[in-house]
Amino acid sequence: MEISFLGLSCFLIKTLGGKGKEIELLIDPFFEDFKKPPSPLGADILLLSQKKTASQIKGSPFLIQRPGEYEIEDVFIQGIEAGENTLYLIELERITLCHLNSFAKRELNSDLLEKMGNIDILMIPVGGALGPEGAAGIVSQIEPKIVIPMEYQIPNLKTKRGKLKDFLKVLGIEKAEALKKLKIKRKKLPEETKVLVLEEK
Repeated sequence: MEISFLGLSCFLIKTLGGKGKEIELLIDPFFEDFKKPPSPLGADILLLSQKKTASQIKGSPFLIQRPGEYEIEDVFIQGIEAGENTLYLIELERITLCHLNSFAKRELNSDLLEKMGNIDILMIPVGGALGPEGAAGIVSQIEPKIVIPMEYQIPNLKTKRGKLKDFLKVLGIEKAEALKKLKIKRKKLPEETKVLVLEEK
């Protein structure tokens, strides 16, 4: 599996299906706040966590934008309602990812935690309404193997977000490992929670 960060809450995930075919999954391509949007993007599966139309999309991907359970090729997706947004659990290659979109509550209730189960990779907003302390608290609740921060200030934005370094400071991290993209397999997951910063593609 390969994960690339496209800014704010947008990620592109590549995986191999059962027949060896590459499957591309695109999450939240919302680029209205970008000074310069990326070139049109294509994918096999498109996940939208908010009730608005995605921009810069080409082709006709399988669209998921509401709660429910879905299976496409060898990718299993569960959408869980959370106020105005939808949280997504994504299972592929025996790894479970969770995309929290713009989740703003500072604590997950027991019902939601039970629905989420064990999370290997958590994509969490750190520069929005949740704030660095709230984000750190949710990380401690979920205890994922890997944390990927999102929704923080980057140079290409018209509007301001909180700074990534403030989230890292709350966790006591001076400098997190930065990668252009994350290539990961089940057997390579760390034993303890690790924060990885993906550079905007």
